[in-house]
Amino acid sequence: MCAVPIPVLKSMVIQPSFAGKKSQVIREVYYENAQKTLFLCKERFWEKQGIRGGSSFTDGVIEVVSYPQDYNRSITKGKGNALHDKRGVLLASYNIGEDAYALGNISPFIQREIIKREIEKVHGLTEGYLDNIVIDSKTIDWVREPWFFGAFQMFLPGQKKDFLYSTFKPEYDNRVFFAGEHTSVKNAWMQGALQSGMAAANDVAYYSMIHKYQR
Repeated sequence: MCAVPIPVLKSMVIQPSFAGKKSQVIREVYYENAQKTLFLCKERFWEKQGIRGGSSFTDGVIEVVSYPQDYNRSITKGKGNALHDKRGVLLASYNIGEDAYALGNISPFIQREIIKREIEKVHGLTEGYLDNIVIDSKTIDWVREPWFFGAFQMFLPGQKKDFLYSTFKPEYDNRVFFAGEHTSVKNAWMQGALQSGMAAANDVAYYSMIHKYQR
C-alpha cells in the first residue's frame, strides 16, 4: 500500500519503474502550498465580540481566521457560555497559494507580527492589542514539511480527465495499491483520503483472493 504524497514520490528511486502513465502523473501533477498558524491566547477576545465558532474570510494575507467551537462545553455544564476569560486556541491564519508562500518566506517573528496586526484590523482592535494576548504560536507550512513538500494535489486544466484513474491504478500486476487525497475525486480533503484508503483496502482484499486462486 502506497499513500506517499506525489512530491515525495518524485524524490524516491522506484525500481522497476511504474507504468508510463503513473510515472507521468508523478512528474507532472501539481501540489498547492498552504499554511496554518495557531495562536494560543490567554483570553478569547473574539467571544467578547459575540463570535462563537465559524470563520472570518479576509482579503488580507491571512485569508481565513477560524474560531473554536469548544465554548459549547460551558453550556452543557450549566455554566452559561462565558468562557472568554479562559485561554483559547485561535486558527489565526489559513492561507493557500501565493499568500502561503509570502508568509512562509519571512522569519517566524515577523510572520507572527504580521498575522497579529491583520487580526487586529479584522476585529477592529487597536494596534498592539494582541501583543499581551497571544502567549504562543505554531505554524505549519506544508511545502517545507519533509514528508509532504506541499499541501494537496491540484489538477491543472485537463489533467483530471487524463490522470485521475492513473493516480489510483494498482501497479506491479495488482500488487501495489495507492491511497491518499491525491487519488480521490475529493482531493485536498480528509474525507477523500479516508475514502481512498477504504477503496484501496477493498482492492487489496479482492486481488489477494485472485492471486491466491491463481497459484
